[in-house]
Amino acid sequence: GNQSNTINVPSGVKEVRIMTYWMDYEGSVNATPALVNDIDMVVTDPLSQTFEPWVLNSAPSAATLNAVAVRGPDHLNNMEQVTIVNPVSGNYTVDLNGFGIPQGPQEYFVLYYFVYDEIVVTHPNGGEGIVPSQTTAIHWDASDDVSTFNVEYSLDNGANWIAIGTAGATSRQMNWVPPTAAVSGLAKVRVTRNAVSDESDEVFSVIRVPQNLTVAWACADSLNVSWNSVSGATGYEVSALGTMYMDSIGTTSLTNLTIPYSETLTGWFSVRALGPDDARGKRANAIQKVPGQFGCLWGSPTAQFETDCDNAGDGYCMNFQNTSINSMGGAQFMWYFPGGTPATSTLENPQVCYGAPGFHDVALVVTNAGGTDSVYQNNAIYLAPAQTIPYVEGFESYLSFNNIDAWSVANPGGNATFQVTTSAALSGSKSARLGNFGQNGGEEDELISGPIDLSSLSAGDVMTLSFRYAYRKRISSTFERLQVYATKDCADSWTVRKTIQGDQLSPIVEASSWTPSTEEDWTTVHVTNIIDTYFTGDFRFKFNFLSGDGNNLFLDNINLYEGEPSDDVVGLTEAGLNLFGLTVFPNPADNELTLQFGLEIPQSIRLVIRDLSGKEVQSTQVQGAAGNNLAVMNVNELSAGVYFLQIAGSGTQEQIRFIKK
Repeated sequence: GNQSNTINVPSGVKEVRIMTYWMDYEGSVNATPALVNDIDMVVTDPLSQTFEPWVLNSAPSAATLNAVAVRGPDHLNNMEQVTIVNPVSGNYTVDLNGFGIPQGPQEYFVLYYFVYDEIVVTHPNGGEGIVPSQTTAIHWDASDDVSTFNVEYSLDNGANWIAIGTAGATSRQMNWVPPTAAVSGLAKVRVTRNAVSDESDEVFSVIRVPQNLTVAWACADSLNVSWNSVSGATGYEVSALGTMYMDSIGTTSLTNLTIPYSETLTGWFSVRALGPDDARGKRANAIQKVPGQFGCLWGSPTAQFETDCDNAGDGYCMNFQNTSINSMGGAQFMWYFPGGTPATSTLENPQVCYGAPGFHDVALVVTNAGGTDSVYQNNAIYLAPAQTIPYVEGFESYLSFNNIDAWSVANPGGNATFQVTTSAALSGSKSARLGNFGQNGGEEDELISGPIDLSSLSAGDVMTLSFRYAYRKRISSTFERLQVYATKDCADSWTVRKTIQGDQLSPIVEASSWTPSTEEDWTTVHVTNIIDTYFTGDFRFKFNFLSGDGNNLFLDNINLYEGEPSDDVVGLTEAGLNLFGLTVFPNPADNELTLQFGLEIPQSIRLVIRDLSGKEVQSTQVQGAAGNNLAVMNVNELSAGVYFLQIAGSGTQEQIRFIKK
């Protein structure tokens, strides 16, 4: 049979491509030809000219196999294509003849595509670095035509165009040598044929590549790379080989850069010129620096420093270490510690104590025979408010362990973690829970205290850490471990002070997820080896739990006090000394800040807002009632930033952080 389809070709089309395709049936083994259903296509244009599909000569000889395709009937393939260059506009008829359809009826598809008279510049097309007086190839795509191409360039984003030359009708590239003195970050190229043109999608750069890149000298902790200046350059960007790529490591207006780099390392370095209008040139060939020192002469210093602990308790004195480059051999130091004691220092590695919690700035000025450099770090260190003894923790003041000074958690396995819960408590309404039931064996989870000030104690004093826990096994063979660690400050290592494991934790088996329900479910533990080594202003302790496919763990009523072990919670002489349900909202605050807190007995509460330096900026006194309380504070006059709201009552002091918009 025969069928016809009509395709309308609009004006302006440079080429039309029409294809017929059908999903053929499988031919018999070794059938020649393999085609079963054979459809023939003929296309007729509006001028009644006919076009057959392109076919290749499949005769088995070198001459025929290398010959170009010709138009004719195709009895080998289940797809046939007709192409017509410079077609007249109008309706084209696609006639399909069922030359042989033994397995009919046969479904087929007709596809068509219009190629318009267009040019597409492909290189340089934006972002490249092109080198003046160095040959670069301009590439473009275009439909077939007999007309030539005109190629131009611009150094001012197309405001003015300068001719490069003419390319033949069959050409799709042209070599270009940018002017020797050209420097631009706004370069483009344009290709035009007749009334059709295209230019680079974005600007590219034309600027020279730095020459004679070398490692000028290498010292123990730094090296210097240098290069020749580039005419018209406003600066230079230095790169070093990272894990996979050449990564930018610094910029300079000079023709050298000093880089912190250990003499033991091997590295690759490169540099590119920067110019006006954000010009970014091509990188120079990278050079290698091998391990070792050479040409190490003292140059200008680069100021930098480290501290032994950038997040400590306010009872800890910070130790600062100079790590500046070129700061050996008679360099002078000037430190500035706003809010610290001392407030300034000329020591190379000073120790500084701070009188208030919060963030603190640090500055260092280094001078040697080669020059002077300085560094100023905002919020370089943070001092958390240290709690004092007797220390009592029942977790009543927290909604979670997120972003609070008093506690943090470590959950390296990403499984269960310690959380504040209201599902069980020995006293009050909350405890700390590790949802260990169903957790993979071998997971370690930690609950870490904030800083506690024990500096008031003396050598020979007796210190006790006690806590209460509730736990069950899941099966009789469950073996899990709870350990208590201590450290004298944030820069010190952790030491095990107590280990409870296996049947010591509990011999009782509970096959389902367990929650304690009676006082008898809780066990009191006394840790009596908190010796005078730990009597510092930044003492901390933590609970470490190693899972073994067991059940849940709960902690409550943690107590730290001077004296022999006691089964009572030392320091808690009346219920009213504990705040609970402590939270502020909205956070960040705009004009008003609402404090929500709970009291077990009525008492007067003082609310104090302090800035990051610890300075009191606002305070008020409220009379709290037993139960839940709300207090609204006007913070409209506060500057935008981070503040601490301190809540002080009868024997109780808590602190919570908030942000003022």
